[in-house]
Amino acid sequence: IFHKIVLIESVGPLVDDVSNTSVRMQNSLTRSIHGNFAKKSYNNLAACIASRSSNSDLPFEAAEILSRRGVTELDGRFFWNHDRYLKIPSFSRFTEEGVRNIISCIPHEVMVILGSASLAQRSPQMLERLKYFKALKTKYIEGGHHLHMHPSARQTGEAIYQYIQS
Repeated sequence: IFHKIVLIESVGPLVDDVSNTSVRMQNSLTRSIHGNFAKKSYNNLAACIASRSSNSDLPFEAAEILSRRGVTELDGRFFWNHDRYLKIPSFSRFTEEGVRNIISCIPHEVMVILGSASLAQRSPQMLERLKYFKALKTKYIEGGHHLHMHPSARQTGEAIYQYIQS
């Protein structure tokens, strides 16, 4: 079906120790039943953009694009469109051993793109996981976690295109 895989700023899922499984499930179920699902509202679109931009490494221009696409106005207030259940913690997670097994069994070449200013590339867990791939190509691009958006979107797209074509 496919022969190449591209990962941007990620090498596998969040993990947890197996001993935390029951507590994690309890917390998830409790939040899904009793969680506060009230959506935060904003006075105007500019406030949404400013909030999105200030809470990440996302440049203002990219935050504006996301905000225009992902915000709804209702009765003069602005709300982010998202599934409220996305705020609930997952009831289960892989173990690091499970992630290692999955990565080491990938038979195809994988390209991992990391931002030069990203925390991901300094994560000991991320660096260790890179060793598990059978065939790995690593590409560093100027930017942080959102390097695929702006200002490095073109460079990221070109790197992916070249990799797929090779």
